[in-house]
Amino acid sequence: MTDGDFPASVLGVVAQMIEVPQAYERAVAAVLRDKLEYMVVADTAAGVVAVDYLNQAQSGHGNFVPVRLRGGAKGEAHVTYRPDPNGSVWATVGEGVSPLMSCVAISSEYRQMIEALLGDAVLVPSLQVGLKLWNGNTDPHTYVTPQGEMISALGVVSGGSGGVAETALLERRREIRGLKQTIARQEETVADLVQQRQTVKQRQHELEGELAQLEAEARTLGQENEALQREVGKLEGELRRLLDRGEGIAYEQNVLEEEYRTLRAEMLNAQIQEQEISTQRQERERVLSSQQAEVAEAKVNLDRQRTAIDDLRVRVAEQRERHEGLQTQVTRLTSQVRELEERLRACQAVITAGMEEAQQLQTEKAALRSHIEQTQVGLDAAKEEQARRQSACAALRVTYQTCEERVEEIRQATTQLQEEKTRIEVSSAEKRVSSKHLESMVRERYALALTTVLGQYAAEELNQAECETHRQELREKLTRLGEVNPSAATELAEIEERFTFVESQKSDLLHSIEDLQNTIHKLNRESHERFRETFHLVDEKFREVYARLVEGGKAQISLTNEADLSESGVEIAVQPPDKRLRSMQLLSGGEKALVALSFTFALFLIRPSPFCILDEVDAPLDDANIGRFNQLLREMSQTTQIVLITHNKRTMEAADTLYGVTMQEPGVSTMVSVRVS
Repeated sequence: MTDGDFPASVLGVVAQMIEVPQAYERAVAAVLRDKLEYMVVADTAAGVVAVDYLNQAQSGHGNFVPVRLRGGAKGEAHVTYRPDPNGSVWATVGEGVSPLMSCVAISSEYRQMIEALLGDAVLVPSLQVGLKLWNGNTDPHTYVTPQGEMISALGVVSGGSGGVAETALLERRREIRGLKQTIARQEETVADLVQQRQTVKQRQHELEGELAQLEAEARTLGQENEALQREVGKLEGELRRLLDRGEGIAYEQNVLEEEYRTLRAEMLNAQIQEQEISTQRQERERVLSSQQAEVAEAKVNLDRQRTAIDDLRVRVAEQRERHEGLQTQVTRLTSQVRELEERLRACQAVITAGMEEAQQLQTEKAALRSHIEQTQVGLDAAKEEQARRQSACAALRVTYQTCEERVEEIRQATTQLQEEKTRIEVSSAEKRVSSKHLESMVRERYALALTTVLGQYAAEELNQAECETHRQELREKLTRLGEVNPSAATELAEIEERFTFVESQKSDLLHSIEDLQNTIHKLNRESHERFRETFHLVDEKFREVYARLVEGGKAQISLTNEADLSESGVEIAVQPPDKRLRSMQLLSGGEKALVALSFTFALFLIRPSPFCILDEVDAPLDDANIGRFNQLLREMSQTTQIVLITHNKRTMEAADTLYGVTMQEPGVSTMVSVRVS
């Protein structure tokens, strides 16, 4: 159609004359099918001309439909329309249906042609409704569903799981319309952004000039301000240091008082313990006396009583040693109390000195504040002076701008004159070079001096246009003659040999590509089969392991895209006992841990690994789940060596060997191992 010889009366294809919403693309494509690719012509005679052109040009076969068909629209006798309060239309063919024409947008120029193609088509919600209407209406209609399923007027039923191939044409048309709208919006956005960018750049240049001048003016004032700020900062730092020192002294006093109260409490506890020990010793001495009397009276149990007496003596000795140790501790605590009292008195003296120093600092602070206020007054005066200078600079800036514009105008005029001068000099030089070249060429070819020839013809009147045309013709003839290439036959043979070699290489590459593609297809097929087989094994083992870890629970895994295993994901669905099947995000921490452990153990049980390292996976589990978890670990340990990091006592009891790290001395770690088995 873009060819200049193609008939101009061809207006386009049917798909270009109709706009179909996405919801009805399948229905329209099912009814029209290959008619979407029919070419629209002005009339039937134009279609005949187009067919003759295809026959002469051997360009294939085509179908041509005129804009105005004979006999009017095909569906006008069967489908009637009437407006409803909302402005839409419906057909009187049956209840709950609508004519397919009411679902598309058509320009008035092509409406009669599209009605001829779609006039008898009725949109129904399902094939069952279409079958009911087809049986109940005597007029011939084609009933089509939004999914592209169709019952023709003759009773032919079309449909199935696959889509209508012609739908892609309407989809492309819809995408093109959407992209055009998007392009228009983006172009408007780009234009706005370009305008904003130019405005911002112009404003940026203006602000940069003003900023440079203000920076130069404010640099002097900034130096003075920085000096004042440094002095104020030093004074404030000294004040903060003194305040921090006072707070530290107060905090140390509180700590000492707390230690004093703690030591007093320890002394009271030690005295109470000493009284209890004294009471216990008296009681045991009475028991010892009674036992000695019993020994004198019962000589038969002498040996047993002696043993008991020895034990009691040992305990009494231990209690005496403990009593002596407590007395030593009391003495030490008493000395500490005296030492703390001395420290408390010293701290109180330091606090008193600090309070006096703080009072002095408050006085200095007041003096510094008055100095700062005076400095602030001077700073305000400097700011007023700066404002006056800025206004003067603004006036000077306006004058400078005017002068700069005048200088720029003069510079542009000078540049134009310089360019004109350069152009004239270059043109003069070119003419001189051309004249010298022409003189030398005439001298070499014709053995004549150009000045002599010019002298002979200078008096004659010549037509410059005719001479220029004649000169161009002669040059073209010389160019077409070109130069003779004596090695053309040799070059042709070399090129043919190279072409043969390249063709053989191309054939080898095509065979290699075909073999490689076959290998890829084979590997994909085998990997898909193995993946599907492994997936079913993991699903079965996952169900089994989850049911063991969570008694009464159900679990399964499924593919998100079974049609394409290479792009499919895996979804995990679990149902704890007495709960609805829900998302993994709604499970508790322990339930999520059980799901993860079940899936991991399922993989290990299908294909055991020599080693398995688990890092505190039992932390969120309760005691009941810990028991089932340990039982599953024992079974896995038959084929896999498991290293488990845990803090759970029940998990430690199930281990064969324990390894721990202890720090008997500060900064020195020691490894301790225990073989439980």
